Amino acid sequence: MQEDLHAQLQLGRVRFNGSLGFLPDPLYAGPAQLTSWSKDNLVMRDVFLGSTSRDNECSFAGRINLPTASAQQHTMFIHTALRDDTNTDQQYGVAVAYNHGGLRTEAMAYVGNLQISLPSTGSTA
Repeated sequence: MQEDLHAQLQLGRVRFNGSLGFLPDPLYAGPAQLTSWSKDNLVMRDVFLGSTSRDNECSFAGRINLPTASAQQHTMFIHTALRDDTNTDQQYGVAVAYNHGGLRTEAMAYVGNLQISLPSTGSTA
């Protein structure tokens, strides 16, 4: 589970949002890891820069959580299929959201799962 501090700094329409967390086992830290101690490492799971408009539009870019139906489950099929987890495997991308009345819509684009290494071809030629 996560033990994080989340903070947001808002200057007018510009927002900077980030987290700083603690992870006892370095095996699960991955690219979120800020320190490289043998245990009890600091991690930054998400960080992004965003802006809002007068029309309730918000756009942001940075290291963002992958959306799933239930972010509470670490062992769901979707996390196995995407080879990620909600603890540390956020992705770099951009998102645009629009809110008006009871309607909210959001579009996201991610660079890809940068945590996955491609398998070697096995040839030594």
